[in-house]
Amino acid sequence: MESAARRCEERALETKIFNVGDAVEAIEERVCNNQTYHMRGEVVAIIGPRVVDREEAKWICSVDRNWFDKHVFQYEVEFTCSVCKERVSVLYFAPELKILD
Repeated sequence: MESAARRCEERALETKIFNVGDAVEAIEERVCNNQTYHMRGEVVAIIGPRVVDREEAKWICSVDRNWFDKHVFQYEVEFTCSVCKERVSVLYFAPELKILD
């Protein structure tokens, strides 16, 4: 048990990419009512650092191989759906977002 905790502590720490208040856009499109759109919103909270589970790692590592086996952050992003106009809050990992100019 102690050796597992030590291995966990030795994992690299992801550098925070975004800050609260940053305007961001999702890399992949979202779907609402069978219509796709690009999410554009604002980072409202940063969660972590934490270790990702295997399912999360499968997806994110296909985008950024250097991301696996790190303590990482999740970014809570609030936005208004451009299809239904509902206000939404969603968690994203850094490789899923890009900063808006």
